[in-house]
Amino acid sequence: MGQYDNYSNEKNIAKAQKRLDKLMAKCNPDLYEVELARKELETARLFERCQIFGTEGWRKNIYNPNANIMFSDDNEVMMFFDKLISYRDISSYTIVENIVKETHTKTKKTGAIARAIVGGAIAGGVGVVTGAITAGSKSSTIVHEIPDGFFLQILLKDGSGYQCPVPSNGTISNKVPKMWLHLASKLQAIVERNKE
Repeated sequence: MGQYDNYSNEKNIAKAQKRLDKLMAKCNPDLYEVELARKELETARLFERCQIFGTEGWRKNIYNPNANIMFSDDNEVMMFFDKLISYRDISSYTIVENIVKETHTKTKKTGAIARAIVGGAIAGGVGVVTGAITAGSKSSTIVHEIPDGFFLQILLKDGSGYQCPVPSNGTISNKVPKMWLHLASKLQAIVERNKE
């Protein structure tokens, strides 16, 4: 049992076992489905007692990673949503701010009345319409950069990586929620141990 274990994965283990048993009870079980169910059960058992950052059940908080990210110190693996990652494979991690660019464009017609008058004098009623349509326009564009949460990125030694969105905890400013910072310190400890 790991030093920081705070979560029991018994429900997921029971669910995976039930699925495997149900598949095996069939007269002609699909071998591919059985193998998938077996792997699901093995993975669930890796996290029988593990560490999560947050809570489950009715006290679950949207600002916490909860059981989406689990650490098993006994087996030295982590579950990152649906990806199983060995501690040895993690080279670095980062929390990056997500910036959304919002663009507003204003367009203003200039000289429509003057062109309509000239067009009316030259070509009558049709000239008024043509003159107004061919008037010039000026547009101005304003780009706003709005912080919208963060991304947690985990980079592996083989050059691949995984990422997930992290909601912002601040209503006015963009702040990383406390549980995600605790998760980052756990990842930092893993990265430092890999450097040894």
